[in-house]
Amino acid sequence: MPKIICTVPVHTPKAQILQSQAAFTALYAEHFGSAKGLTIVWMLTPAGQTFQAGQPADIYLAMIEVENDLAQRIREPAMWAFTLRWAKILAIDINRLMVTCADSSTVNAYLSQHRQRLRPMRRVPFLLSSLYHLLRSRRANGFAQLRINL
Repeated sequence: MPKIICTVPVHTPKAQILQSQAAFTALYAEHFGSAKGLTIVWMLTPAGQTFQAGQPADIYLAMIEVENDLAQRIREPAMWAFTLRWAKILAIDINRLMVTCADSSTVNAYLSQHRQRLRPMRRVPFLLSSLYHLLRSRRANGFAQLRINL
């Protein structure tokens, strides 16, 4: 099941997140053949928790899961399309975005490491809490979101 993990400032308008989600789903299908089962998770970062060049900054990241060893000739146009569409929706310069197409094994290793940082006894409660917040936010807002400080 493919995933897109996005990090955006907490003050990002809901309408922009919903537009971005719809655009990402369409672009994923266009560039990778199908968006069936695609899960998009929005990580909302509070002010003062992201930095660029040593200064507080709004950070916009998208890690798009693709099949392992996908050819660069397919990745690059996809990343460019995602970047252009997202910048237009957010009304920001493309230099404020970071979009990557990461191998499925890399995305899953990242998520595994994220879980492993917790003590074993805290992993299950953390996962249950995360799932609860994802489902609750999807129902309330129309998109799955997590707070960085969950």
